[in-house]
Amino acid sequence: MTLRPVLFALFVALLVQNAAELAAGGPGLPAVLDPLLPARRQPAVAVALVTALAAALILPAVLHPSRLRLAAAAMAAGGLALNALAQIGASLLAGRLIPGTLAGAALMLPAALASLARIGPPSLLPALVGALASPMALLACWHLAARLP
Repeated sequence: MTLRPVLFALFVALLVQNAAELAAGGPGLPAVLDPLLPARRQPAVAVALVTALAAALILPAVLHPSRLRLAAAAMAAGGLALNALAQIGASLLAGRLIPGTLAGAALMLPAALASLARIGPPSLLPALVGALASPMALLACWHLAARLP
């Protein structure tokens, strides 16, 4: 499979994973994150913001790949791979499936890894940056969502 369909599959996998989270009432967040999250939570808005951020990083590379756009897509792939792995770990620790875990493990993680493999070695550093930055980006989306009407 060529690069563009793989990147598009990553974005579709994110949409499916997010839909699974929302269908269950929102992302299942571990209680340990409570002190970091805003008191007013709007899961649908937070998920929409995360989706928009991922779209901004992935879709330009689908439409017209360039070195910079592929680096941005690799950042998103690294963050989404970490998210899928974190949900698997959280589900194991909780002894139950966290919403979105199955879609993340079955669709998003393989699509993220396939995207990174198709981009090749230049994707390693951006993927690492994306994985490290994704928790902060998720928290920022939750805080921004709390401030929106």
